[in-house]
Amino acid sequence: MYRSRLAARCTGLLLFALVLIISEPKQAAAADAEEAAQRAAELLKQVRVNRGLCVVVGQDPDVILELVQSSDLTVLVREPDAAARARLQQAAVEAGLGIDRLVIQSGSVKQLPYADRLIDAVITSNPNLTDGEAMRALRPEGALIRTEGETLVTKRRPTQKGAGDWSHWEHGPDNNPVSTDSVIKAPYMTQFMARPYYIGMPSITTAAAGRTFLAIGHIAHHRREWKNLNKLVARNGYNGTVLWEKPLPEGYLVHRS
Repeated sequence: MYRSRLAARCTGLLLFALVLIISEPKQAAAADAEEAAQRAAELLKQVRVNRGLCVVVGQDPDVILELVQSSDLTVLVREPDAAARARLQQAAVEAGLGIDRLVIQSGSVKQLPYADRLIDAVITSNPNLTDGEAMRALRPEGALIRTEGETLVTKRRPTQKGAGDWSHWEHGPDNNPVSTDSVIKAPYMTQFMARPYYIGMPSITTAAAGRTFLAIGHIAHHRREWKNLNKLVARNGYNGTVLWEKPLPEGYLVHRS
């Protein structure tokens, strides 16, 4: 009888120890996930946009995944270390994230492989990425966020002096089709390629405050254009990110003429 009770007590103690051993890693993982979510939320407040292009250098993989999952940003990770890239790629696969939302790139961070004024935000802890190089790639009013331990230091690229809008059919309300922009000069380069590649007719694009607005009419010459008929599309004017889409009213005349 005594031996049976002792055996039962030992078995109970063993089971209790096993529960503790199993639960502790789970609790630690939950705490890490909560910390990553909080960190990502703090970074997103500084980014200030929910859609666009965000470059990340030298951040924890859990924070990177949380940035992707907590927003509609396309996150471009620059990671020179092959082992670190492999760990992040494996974590992304396990989280079910595809290349349309998370792009993991090799290469130096001293010179970013992006066009001028293309990126909405740069998040980095790497001193090899200088402020000057980050600002070159950032669009006007884009955010450079440096992480120093628990501290975030944010700088923003100033608005572009000399940049002009084209807010009406003939440039402005005065119908004088002459641009006042003094920033864009030859040689003229393509800034981005973005869907839809094919649109219906007639169509018109206006630009204001760093955004473009594409109004698409009611005529399609091919099936590929059908889904984009009678639509108004607002984009980020620096990288083509679609900000929102709305159907145009029935019978709306896209061209005033």
